[in-house]
Amino acid sequence: MSDLVTIIVVLGASALSIGLLVALNTFLGGWTPSRLGSLERAAERIKLDVMDFDPSPNGALDADRSAALVLDRSAHRLGLAVCLGDRIAVRGLRPGELAGVGASGAELVLRLDDYTLPKVTLRLASAEQASHWEAVLADFTPASRPGAAHA
Repeated sequence: MSDLVTIIVVLGASALSIGLLVALNTFLGGWTPSRLGSLERAAERIKLDVMDFDPSPNGALDADRSAALVLDRSAHRLGLAVCLGDRIAVRGLRPGELAGVGASGAELVLRLDDYTLPKVTLRLASAEQASHWEAVLADFTPASRPGAAHA
């Protein structure tokens, strides 16, 4: 065989092998995005990852179940769970630890002082619910704590 034919056969076999691995991964569920089944399951996940977090029934679940907010029973902490690909990122936030919060229609936008998770957008059921959570989360922004220093 000539060198050109050998190279073509090797490249073709490599492409076929990679395609079969991608198909196998898809078949086995390797690219299934994570979702939070319910607000209760999101609260359980936050409780698992955030030490001493006692979830209250007061919370909000994103419309596509990809993010959730849950207040602690003491209302001094906020639990946040966000689906990122096939993983779930969890944050426990205290008052003053949200960089900002805003509502636009039914969307609630949280800005965190965290380079690994700088912004989270939740699509809630209604504009009223987004406005309600914007008001609740205002206590978790630095503006609500005049003497708070920003690290």
